[in-house]
Amino acid sequence: MYIHCYAHKLDLVLKQSVSHIKECKIFFTNLNGFAVFFSNSTKRINELDLIVKKRFPTIAPTRWNYNSRLINIMVEHKKEINQLMQSIVENADKWDGESIICARGFCLTLEDFDFNFNLIIFGKILPLARYLFDVLQKKVFDISYCTQKINEFKKQLNEYRQKFNLVWNEVNDLEKNKIIPSRNKRCRMVQVSEDRKINYKRLFYEIIDTILVKIDERFSEVYNLKFMGLLDFEKFSHYKDNFPQDKFSSLKQTYGQYFEFPKLKSELSIIYSSDQFHQTHIYKLLEYLRETDLTTVLPQVTKLCALILTIPATSASAERSFSALKRIKTYLRNNQTQNRLSNLSLLSIEKEVLMTTKCEPNFHNDVIKDFIKQNRRIELSYK
Repeated sequence: MYIHCYAHKLDLVLKQSVSHIKECKIFFTNLNGFAVFFSNSTKRINELDLIVKKRFPTIAPTRWNYNSRLINIMVEHKKEINQLMQSIVENADKWDGESIICARGFCLTLEDFDFNFNLIIFGKILPLARYLFDVLQKKVFDISYCTQKINEFKKQLNEYRQKFNLVWNEVNDLEKNKIIPSRNKRCRMVQVSEDRKINYKRLFYEIIDTILVKIDERFSEVYNLKFMGLLDFEKFSHYKDNFPQDKFSSLKQTYGQYFEFPKLKSELSIIYSSDQFHQTHIYKLLEYLRETDLTTVLPQVTKLCALILTIPATSASAERSFSALKRIKTYLRNNQTQNRLSNLSLLSIEKEVLMTTKCEPNFHNDVIKDFIKQNRRIELSYK
């Protein structure tokens, strides 16, 4: 059974959901404009460091969840960013024409009702999505755990869907405290409709409903994996009296040739009725079976544990290896040897291990000693 990378699917869900809604697409285009504005000039970056004391992150097109970092900075430092833009406009003699024109436009954007409305909505949604994205990239989590987290994300979105009035009141409070009056002459949906609140309520529901629909479309094959619920530890007490026949039938349809089902059913009944098998995770149950030498006593349950653990939820860690290689083997480093390339790739891929090792007190001294042992054309130390 082929399982597409869950992390990549979530990325596509967020990206396609936004691209289907015109107001959201305009919002993220304006938002990315802030990062581009500062990245094009070291003078602007220096001013950003002085006033805001926080830099805008670079947005990666292949990892759309990075927008959550940009939104967090905008939410936390919106006042300072507004002051910076006004400072550029007021001190026009110190800035070039492009900076002044862009700063004036950004001042209007920061006070725009549509921009603040979307900022509040995605300021709530994207942090939840970012947490889910981090979970889906971990190698230690099996697909059943990831499926559970996806359902929790959907539940959180449905709960947030009932809080439109809170969002509306928050945006109206910002509107009352405006510094710059709105001078936007474009025909907006506020001017088209008589009831402003109804239109924004429609947009609010459209954003959340689109994300929910896209999640169901992208993760539709999850329903073919019902058999993973056979080892759902939270339901063992319920399964003790009510055997999950529908999940058992799902396993028969998908992997029927690999199990002895009468024997598996009796082994599962033992697992459900005994508290010693109630673990917190499937791999812990498998470890317990191996440590207590019960794999020969419960071979079918052991096989089911191994099956669930070997169905991957993500391929992000493997894909990162290719991304790391692309960053290392550049045009300027094209003539490096295979040994050097392999070593640099290992350092980049295993960055977490490297950072942990660097904390050891003798790390740098050991590296220097190994370095000077090599035969070189110049003497780097006195012998």
